[in-house]
Amino acid sequence: MIDIEAAIGVTRIGDLTGYDRIGIPVAMAVRPLSRGYCVAQGKALTFAGARSSALMEAAEGYHGENIDRPLHYASYAELKDAGAVDPQLLPRVRGRIVGAYERFLWIRGQTLSGDAALVPFECVHTDYSLPSRASPGVFLCSSNGLGAGRSFADSGLHALLEVLERDAEAVFRAAGLWTDMKWRVAFDALPEGDASRVVERLRSVDIEPHAWNITSDLGVPAIYVTLVDKREPLHSPVKLVSGSACREGGEAALLAALLEAIQTRATVIAGTRDDLYFDHYLDIDTQLVSAKLHLLETSVAGSVLPSSCNASIDALGGLVEEALGCSIVVVDLSLGICGVHVVRVIVPGAEGVPGHSEYARGVRARIAARKQ
Repeated sequence: MIDIEAAIGVTRIGDLTGYDRIGIPVAMAVRPLSRGYCVAQGKALTFAGARSSALMEAAEGYHGENIDRPLHYASYAELKDAGAVDPQLLPRVRGRIVGAYERFLWIRGQTLSGDAALVPFECVHTDYSLPSRASPGVFLCSSNGLGAGRSFADSGLHALLEVLERDAEAVFRAAGLWTDMKWRVAFDALPEGDASRVVERLRSVDIEPHAWNITSDLGVPAIYVTLVDKREPLHSPVKLVSGSACREGGEAALLAALLEAIQTRATVIAGTRDDLYFDHYLDIDTQLVSAKLHLLETSVAGSVLPSSCNASIDALGGLVEEALGCSIVVVDLSLGICGVHVVRVIVPGAEGVPGHSEYARGVRARIAARKQ
């Protein structure tokens, strides 16, 4: 992987595993000249896998910052007949209203069936340097839906699953289902495998995992995990740490969510993320932490892992398109670097990143909230 490191500007691969006591590999890749986040993280059951994961995340950011595709400055009204996606179906900044005649940059992609489509450039790029004409502050900017892999299909599937993960979490949060224990996953019936071994490892170092089945109405398995550190005080930033994942099967989603939470712990301990500020460590709401712990300690999990689904971008995409009534758009950002394919997947009608500071609930989350 030396060639790709040089090509995308990675100057250092760091091993964060030893910062925590869990012992499951976490790596970071540093790109000092990034115009987004300089540090990318990776996790896996082996350090080689974690290193590769960090490099792929770094590759996603690099490609999102160095897009060499033609752009169109126009309004939705001007491009509607050319296949432009309706801006009303995309996650927007809280309080921001976009009109049909408002002009901004668009980039061309294609639907899963191969038809030409146009999406707002702000939804695609990850160049957050200022000042920026590319980010007029209309749409929610994030890396959600970026995917890197060794083939177009792999990168597309990875990207789509990430969008569905964030959508599932947003809908679950809006529905207020955290306190409904029928969605908590019981580990007693967990089959023998990597996920069960990670659970055992966590418990052996006094970290108790809790998981929720947050699979949405779209039917793609999604899991949310919270790790409770029994050795840490209430004001510790790693007393409660969470992670989520969406995969083709329930056990795979659980394993990925556990690894995500473990990566978050190591990153918080090491302090290596660009977006970890002082308030993350100092402004801990101990009353809220205590309330969450009380709920977890006095309740009994009643859910099982979700069942598997067909794991291909075409199969999953077809299922999602039918449910949402919109065509998924894939923007190919690949630059021909070391055989790495990078895409951005846009799913009109899906929710944005619920943890984003400017996130505003979309239609799906608002409907879920009204059903409480």
